[in-house]
Amino acid sequence: MGKLISINSLSLLALTLGLFGNIMNVRADDCAIFESAVSYFGSDFESKYTSGMNCCDFSAVTCDSNNNISEIKITNLQCMNYPNSANLPEALKILSGLQYLETFELTNAFSCDFPENLNVLKNLKNLNLSNSHFHSTLPDNLSEITGLEVLDLTQCSFVGSIPSSYGNLKNLKVLKLKGNNLEGYIPYSFKNLKNLTELNLSNNFSLKGYIPKMPNIKTCDYLLTDLCQLKSTTCTENLNKMCTKDDVKASNNANGNPDPNSNEYEDDIGTEKEDGFFNMLKIIRVIKYIFIGILVIIIIVFIYSVIRAKRSNKRRKQLMKNNQNQNNSYSGTNNNINSFNNAVTGTGYGAYVNSGTNDTSTTTATATATDTAAAATAVAGGYGAYVNGNAGTGVNTSVAPAVTGTGYETYGGIAPVVTGGYGAYVNSSVGVAPVVQPMTSIPPMVAVPPMAAAPPMAAAPPMTDAPPMPMPMPMPMPVVDNYSSYPPDNSIPPPSYSTLDKSTIPSNPVDSKFPPYKQ
Repeated sequence: MGKLISINSLSLLALTLGLFGNIMNVRADDCAIFESAVSYFGSDFESKYTSGMNCCDFSAVTCDSNNNISEIKITNLQCMNYPNSANLPEALKILSGLQYLETFELTNAFSCDFPENLNVLKNLKNLNLSNSHFHSTLPDNLSEITGLEVLDLTQCSFVGSIPSSYGNLKNLKVLKLKGNNLEGYIPYSFKNLKNLTELNLSNNFSLKGYIPKMPNIKTCDYLLTDLCQLKSTTCTENLNKMCTKDDVKASNNANGNPDPNSNEYEDDIGTEKEDGFFNMLKIIRVIKYIFIGILVIIIIVFIYSVIRAKRSNKRRKQLMKNNQNQNNSYSGTNNNINSFNNAVTGTGYGAYVNSGTNDTSTTTATATATDTAAAATAVAGGYGAYVNGNAGTGVNTSVAPAVTGTGYETYGGIAPVVTGGYGAYVNSSVGVAPVVQPMTSIPPMVAVPPMAAAPPMAAAPPMTDAPPMPMPMPMPMPVVDNYSSYPPDNSIPPPSYSTLDKSTIPSNPVDSKFPPYKQ
């Protein structure tokens, strides 16, 4: 019996170890698959992952309770053409070995080409490629991921039409194609999407035609499209017009309707009255947006005004507080001056120092002219002994130290000069009180003698006239007897005018071309 129990115990232990080993192998296999794919996501992504780590602890990975990878979420992936950049097709080929992967997100990818082999992730339920700007057409083979429940292709810069094969995604619940450049008509096969509850086709300006019947749609958005509404359309958010016969006919000829000439939607076509009603609703919607914009502007201006008013009040209160403090400071200074002046009411030493202290000392409370004129008795213990009857000698001296002046106010607000210094007077360590002497009168200022007048300047001598300049003599004109005989090089000077013999001048010139000479 004991052997049987031990054999059963060993069998149970072996079975437990085997199950645990299988679980560890699954986890190890998933992590090994992911780790082999990491390098294909580019060097930036690879630098964040430590080789040999538990992949379930990595930020981009989520594991289920059995440590199987169930979600991979990658954002801001760089696919530029440089060494060690991302190679999405190769990475997806490796990740296809993850049998429990249900969610794959690749958002905000930069300069990446759309991976045509996304269909290798057969078990996906959630595919999110939003904001990745692939600049390609919508892949038709996504319809092969038949288990898809959420497909988010928002703002991926897709062009062209919506593939009719998407109507085969029978389990699809959410489809987001917002913000692309899609055109054409919604496929007729979309009427097969019985589980679809959310459809967002907004910001696709060239989408047109009617929306096939999808009875379970609860949330939709068709803003900035040219789609029209049928009477049977269950969700009509941001649809601006009713469909006409021409709209339905054009849609049936292009959306894959097997019977383009059918009368399926004949009763769903709106009348002119209903179309006019929709136009009115469109105008009302525009007015609503304008009103909301104006209201937002008013609120912003009001908030700004309130904040500015509070700041102004705070600044005004601070200035008033500063002015009040400054006025109090001036008032305190004046009070101190007045108190000091009021303290000196007598004409002697006791009144000058502190009349209140003199009341408690052994000296006379108020000094008189007689006290001032009389010879003072030296206080051997200094001022401290004089004031305090318990210290020093000369305690019973009733006469203040000699004050030769007649009081503080006598000198127009200037205290008498203490020759020993105030420190010597106050500090009781100095044995003898200083002698207070009056301030001598200020000698009158000597008048400054006036400056002597400067001597007058001598008159400048008159200017003499400049001597006249000699006139130049006229140049004598040379006279020759024969113009042709005058040498061309001027080597023979002409005869002098004064020595010329007029009798030798012929009456007629030799050359008849010149006029006769006139004497």
